[in-house]
Amino acid sequence: MSMSRRDAPRSTEWDDIHRKFRGEKTVTEEWEEAEQAALEQQQVLQAIMEIERLENATIDELDEMEDEMDEDVFDSYRQQRMEEMRKEVQRNKFGSVFRIGQTDYTATVACKGEHFVVCLLYGSDPCSARLQHYVTQLAPRFKDVKFVEIAATAAIPNYPAKNAPTLLVYYDGEQKEAIVGPLRLGGNQVTADEFEYMLGQRKIIKTKVDPEKKRRGRGIFGRMDESDPDESDSEYSD
Repeated sequence: MSMSRRDAPRSTEWDDIHRKFRGEKTVTEEWEEAEQAALEQQQVLQAIMEIERLENATIDELDEMEDEMDEDVFDSYRQQRMEEMRKEVQRNKFGSVFRIGQTDYTATVACKGEHFVVCLLYGSDPCSARLQHYVTQLAPRFKDVKFVEIAATAAIPNYPAKNAPTLLVYYDGEQKEAIVGPLRLGGNQVTADEFEYMLGQRKIIKTKVDPEKKRRGRGIFGRMDESDPDESDSEYSD
């Protein structure tokens, strides 16, 4: 809160002369500088609070603020907020697992779009069953990623049973990686955290799983595939 002139400290003329002789500011000058600094700090805090209020406002709340703000500033914030909300909707447009057949593969998996597609080709093995359960858990948490599952033999006729499960990773219609077989996917005892960590390593999702904590447990992380995510694997087509 800014101080009033009556709050200013008083000094004698003699004190002021001595201060000036020593090259120091007078008591009044020091008080005025402190008051100006306090006023500027208050203005900065008010500006920060106003920016936060605008950034967190809904479109309806922005409409209510219209009369309080400069028209150009208001329009700029409103357009910015609408664009942020549009992007948020785009980022969170999935949220469930797409269960598909062969005829849906191209349209659902190999489709254009600035998002990751994680397609699980599953078999009748224990590892496939676990990963099917885990993608069901992950899909609602990472709604910006499209999780898809399809029977391996439906995706690729005569697909070798030993290659299931297989995980195919696509981005913008292009296959980025194929992780083939239960061993590379953690084995029959792979946990949900281990599978999530593997996707996080590849920058598909943002995970908070701590691999060091898990290594002190069963050590499965050491067995999971840690190959270069940029290297595509063509085993799935055998």
